[in-house]
Amino acid sequence: MPKAEIGEGINAVHGIDIITGAKKAGTRVVIYDWLADWIGLGIAEKLASEGVDVRLAVNGLSAGIAIQNYTRDAHLARLHRLGVKMLPMMRLYGADATTAYFLHTAAQEPVVLEDVDTIVLACPNAPEDSLTETAQGFEHYLVGDCLSARTAEEAVYEGLKAGMAV
Repeated sequence: MPKAEIGEGINAVHGIDIITGAKKAGTRVVIYDWLADWIGLGIAEKLASEGVDVRLAVNGLSAGIAIQNYTRDAHLARLHRLGVKMLPMMRLYGADATTAYFLHTAAQEPVVLEDVDTIVLACPNAPEDSLTETAQGFEHYLVGDCLSARTAEEAVYEGLKAGMAV
């Protein structure tokens, strides 16, 4: 699968920028949730609660498939009530002007979403390990996103293991 191409005229932002408020989404948003976890669900709920028209395209069988089912189902119910349209089994192929292009991964057929002004990318983060340089010479343990982009659940588990090792 070739890398997704984002063309001119469309606002493409990383999910963390929406969460932190560093960037704003438009009024007609497609969220591409590559991990099918908390991030896409949370951004969709935040934007839909603010009155934004949201479509949540997920690279999985369901939005939130990577999280615990009772929690996921509660999120899905809230998103349904907010009018978020959920599109499972999507892989972003590209975007231009006001159109986002996806591939349905099971059917291997194109899906074209029109009338889009912002694509929010809920994709893995890069590891943040800059503090390891300052810890040289001290006993230290790496946990969470400094090892690899992951969820809070893994970070808590790794923190527990590190704490028990001390």
